Amino acid sequence: MAWLRTAPAMDEKQFDEKLTEEVLLPAREKLFGFMTKFLKESKSGYLVGDSLTFADLYVAEISAEFDKRFSKIYDGFPEVKAHAEEVRSIPALKKWIETRPETKF
Repeated sequence: MAWLRTAPAMDEKQFDEKLTEEVLLPAREKLFGFMTKFLKESKSGYLVGDSLTFADLYVAEISAEFDKRFSKIYDGFPEVKAHAEEVRSIPALKKWIETRPETKF
């Protein structure tokens, strides 16, 4: 758990290879596997229901933040990457993302 709390402040060079292999990648496989299943079954393109929900916002933001620090986060999960890009391209969200202050968290 401590790794998850400190990871947002890290960059890719600081990712411990052992933790990446034993914690990050298995967790990604499980989470992104579920997300891929939901996205493939979805008729709307959203994770839950037929409109944007907190689940879509949360997953898109967290995965995009990890992508900044670990460039391989989407490897093997094109549906998850496309979903994050789609959510983050919603005009009001895109504007906020482009103008918000840069922070480590």
